[in-house]
Amino acid sequence: MHKRPFRLASRKYLAPLLLALLPTTCSHEQTEILRDEAEVLIDSMGVPHIFAANDADAFIASGYTMAKLRLFQIEMIRRQASGTSAEVLGERAVRGDVFARTMQFGEWGKKARLAVMQDYPADAQLIEAFVRGINLYIERVRQGQAPLPAEMAADALNFQPTPFTDDDPYIIGKLLSFGMSGGLDNELLASALPALAPSFPADFPLCMPTREAFTMPSATKVTLTGPGRLQPLASPAPAYVSPQPPRDAKEQLRLRTLWQDALSHYKPLSPKLGSNNWAVAGKHTESGRSMVCGDPHQPLGSPIRFFAQHLNTQDKGGNFDVVGFGFAGTPGVQLGHNRTVGWTATTNFADVMDLWDVAWAGTDKVLLGGQARTVVARKERIRVRAASGPAVQEDAQGEVREFVINDVPGFGVLMPDDLFPVPRALLTKNEVLFNWTGFAATHEAAMYLGLDRSRSLDQWDVAAKRLEVGAVNLVAADSKHIRYRVAAQVPDRSMAVAQGVQPWRMMNGNDAKTLWTGRFLTDDRLPSARDPERGYLATANNDPWGFTADGRVDNDPYYYGYFYDPGDRAYRIETELKRLVQRGKVTPADMAALQADTRMALADDLLPALAQTVAELGTDPALEKYRGRPELIELFGKLSGWDRQMRRDSAEAVMFFAFAHFATKRALGDELGLFLPTLFDAEPAFAFKPLRLALKKVPGADKLLQEGRNAILMGGLADAADWLKMRFGTVLPTMQKPYAWKDVHSASFHHLLGSKWDGRNVAVDGSVGTVNVSSATMLNGKGDPKETWAADDGSLYRMITTFDESGQPQAVVNFPRGNDENPQSPFYNNQTAAWADVKHAPLLYRRADVEKNVAQKFTLRRDGSLTE
Repeated sequence: MHKRPFRLASRKYLAPLLLALLPTTCSHEQTEILRDEAEVLIDSMGVPHIFAANDADAFIASGYTMAKLRLFQIEMIRRQASGTSAEVLGERAVRGDVFARTMQFGEWGKKARLAVMQDYPADAQLIEAFVRGINLYIERVRQGQAPLPAEMAADALNFQPTPFTDDDPYIIGKLLSFGMSGGLDNELLASALPALAPSFPADFPLCMPTREAFTMPSATKVTLTGPGRLQPLASPAPAYVSPQPPRDAKEQLRLRTLWQDALSHYKPLSPKLGSNNWAVAGKHTESGRSMVCGDPHQPLGSPIRFFAQHLNTQDKGGNFDVVGFGFAGTPGVQLGHNRTVGWTATTNFADVMDLWDVAWAGTDKVLLGGQARTVVARKERIRVRAASGPAVQEDAQGEVREFVINDVPGFGVLMPDDLFPVPRALLTKNEVLFNWTGFAATHEAAMYLGLDRSRSLDQWDVAAKRLEVGAVNLVAADSKHIRYRVAAQVPDRSMAVAQGVQPWRMMNGNDAKTLWTGRFLTDDRLPSARDPERGYLATANNDPWGFTADGRVDNDPYYYGYFYDPGDRAYRIETELKRLVQRGKVTPADMAALQADTRMALADDLLPALAQTVAELGTDPALEKYRGRPELIELFGKLSGWDRQMRRDSAEAVMFFAFAHFATKRALGDELGLFLPTLFDAEPAFAFKPLRLALKKVPGADKLLQEGRNAILMGGLADAADWLKMRFGTVLPTMQKPYAWKDVHSASFHHLLGSKWDGRNVAVDGSVGTVNVSSATMLNGKGDPKETWAADDGSLYRMITTFDESGQPQAVVNFPRGNDENPQSPFYNNQTAAWADVKHAPLLYRRADVEKNVAQKFTLRRDGSLTE
């Protein structure tokens, strides 16, 4: 794969480069750690505001404060990235460690650090200062001067934290970039689909959205309804089918048993990701100035993955005055605002990962592109804590597991069997090669710090273009302009796709057309827009271009990606923004209402079709068995009068969600079998998509209605009525037997250690595909209804950024849990109620406002000592 050339540092940077290579752990001979004092004021929300005289001191104080509030979390994410979690968590963490070692986050993180040191030495020094701050707090913990986190105490995991290295933030960054790159789980499941569900239509358009909502203002829109409206330009090339060994009936039964067991224990390799963001131009707002809004969707945890903070050195001549959120364990603010610009991000889902079926050509070579390529075996030694033994703190402890991982230099890594979500035998009798653009020395750490210090939207844009991996839809604004930017290294496969190659599935590695050429899409082929005439920009993980609108991507100007969100959130956001800008004088209250919106687009597809079915109840012979059930008409009557909002107090939300699941199960159960509940668990929006497209008579999807539309929908309604009666004792709620969405649906906050450490489930509005998302399924791994349905991912914050008369940003925000991981802290769970109710509060920024709302404060002195 093409890599950025690595140049020798100039003499100007040689001294700081050599200094940066020195260890940064605390030295007993060192008398000054900071150049000046740094103040940390923690406000009533729990957000630390760091005021320092210079940038390095601010980052030292930031690292110290993050460790003080989140030490266990950053210790464990560091271990997750480096593949050493099993040393303290034991057997249950081995698979994750194998994954991290396979992807070599550690090695690529180290190379990323060297690249940043060379190309952005000032940023590298700030990241080292951040590490020094973390280690300053860790040293205090190890000396007994600061409390050990409860999770590390003797009655829990019983281990001591170890100092961070200068490589660790970059290694964590590689792990996070992998998650934001997406793709691997989708491609593995799409590749396994023919074996897992051989009767599923081979020509089903997996990439087709359910709603036409494309981010680029110039995107072409294609109507998704009507049989004949989607005319193919040419016959699509057949998908590559990997060579399979002959299988007799006994072997087929064995494999089926294997994949059924695998699906029942399916664990994705990447976290669920979503997010919404948008910006409105000042010409449409009440204030006459821009607004930018965002709510990133990530796994919900206790604590959440984001850490809120504010760094200010500009008051004393430094480069930073930035507030917002960043991933715990990484420096600075990734999403927030400074004195001029506000910005937010969503996952872009450009296709930057690929899989190949490769055959061995001897003991140390595989066939790739018609040539034998050398395979280099590396041994990874993972120490595993014994079930009743101590955490591994030295080389003599723990059971050593040795794993051999095979790299194909320049082409990727052969996937170990332990990482497949289904048995590899279902995919191929050969090996599976994986490649990712993140296998390179990249500069994402410097990109985010560049955003933080930008003094104008143009400077922000220059910094945003540095991003090479972990592609995101960045939406930004200053008081007068709005901006959309995606920067990433996306392999240019356009010619190969036009010739029939399908990079969204496993490909034939011996076909030279499938191999990466080393070329990436040029900047003009990446999504970008500024101040569009329509007056708004919006993204929600949807297709930015509209390339997938016709259900295929081989007839577009070039290939960009395949798997995107189905488009419900993006369509709802765009529809509301269009309405609001036409009305004019858009307000922050309008933006808050949109972030709280829970209209279910799925209902807009299923309920009109159900109405047609109910109208034919007396005439369609297929519905005869339902004619003597008046409760079905009553149930439909409630649904037909419903506002289609998935609110906590809504009984209709329960009725509809049950109906949607049962109708989907009737439509797809025969074709997908146990793959259906796996798909529901992995991403419910994709599980509902085939039925929705089939009801729109989309070619390739309409074959799923073999039982007949009426039988499927009325059968689903009857199943829902039966389940409601069993679950609540009544089909429709009564005074004696009420029920509502809050009785079955909630948001869950899992802690790494589970059990008593988990946060309590919280009743919330929202569901699958709603703007205020809270995605869950009612089916268990066997396809049977569960008692309750918990969403384990959702908005990690909701922010609305406006601009005052001077052009300075000001934000309001809500976020779940709190900013401190310590259960005894007042900031442990002080924000959940406001988050659940979508109630925004000011994100304090000006020092005068912060000082009026100080809950705690301390000062780091030059020698690293503390004044509280």
